[in-house]
Amino acid sequence: MDSTQIMSNIKLGGRLSLAYDVLVCGAKALPETLLNDSLRIFLKADYKTTLLYQLKATDIQSRIQTILNHCAELLQLVEGQPELKETPAVQTIDRFLKEQASFNEQQNQWIAKGDREISSNSLQSVHDTDATYRNKGGKKHVGYALNLTETCANDNPVQVVTHFDVAPNTTSDVEMLNQSLATIAGQGVKDLYTDGGYYSPNVVEEAETHGIMMHFTDMTGRKTSSGKLPYSSFTIEDKKTIVLCPELFALERQWKHLPHEERKQKRLEQSIPVLNAFFAWAENVSTNQEPLKKAIKYTLNHREYFTNFLLDGRIPISNNRRMPSELSL
Repeated sequence: MDSTQIMSNIKLGGRLSLAYDVLVCGAKALPETLLNDSLRIFLKADYKTTLLYQLKATDIQSRIQTILNHCAELLQLVEGQPELKETPAVQTIDRFLKEQASFNEQQNQWIAKGDREISSNSLQSVHDTDATYRNKGGKKHVGYALNLTETCANDNPVQVVTHFDVAPNTTSDVEMLNQSLATIAGQGVKDLYTDGGYYSPNVVEEAETHGIMMHFTDMTGRKTSSGKLPYSSFTIEDKKTIVLCPELFALERQWKHLPHEERKQKRLEQSIPVLNAFFAWAENVSTNQEPLKKAIKYTLNHREYFTNFLLDGRIPISNNRRMPSELSL
């Protein structure tokens, strides 16, 4: 399973251009007899050039406000006329006004929001009102997210797409997977492979209720953060308890057949640097999460006990009885 972005087949413009298009579509939806002069001017062929392009950068915000005022004016004209209020063009104006402005009761006016106040789910085009905005991997996308499920067995002569979902591109991989699990399970799927971006405890739990075993890779669709380990590096029980520290246990697996004296020597040479790096991090980390604070404090207070396995190669690295034995001593 994987997802990708689908660009909407629309011409991308700025906020002012979008406001103009919204108002013009609304004005065209009104009967000629209802239009007043202040709205009729927007239907002139050359007015768009005057309004959008013959201006200074400092004029953009004031012109957006002007168009918002006209949007509010148009909505007042159709008040009490349900057959007009329910038209798609007028509904789009109503949506646009609420997304792009806030009503100031003292001024009795819709006031334009700042650019950062506008949701990524807001209207992007009058020609595709369902398209949404997303900045993913430093690239701007306006459109949709496509989630695909396909076969991946090596013995298949060909691999085929078995399921797909299309959603606003602001929809996360986790949300799309949760929405698809019942359908995928109905196709007889027992094992599902995804990248790490699909992981959440709820996904694992929901998949199990449908008889599906989740397999997550290291990939998350973004560059790996330095100093961080992927989800797949850890062994997790009960969907929430980390029972294996990847670096230390990876080393232990390499040494599990060694004589205990040789294993001790390997630990002194290779495990100590890993432990030192971990405790240095624990001593300097800053967090506001109380559970993590308590865990770090507990770890530092019991450092001596956590490092006892260095004293003798016969001492197991963990006393977690729920964990399958990592050593054959």
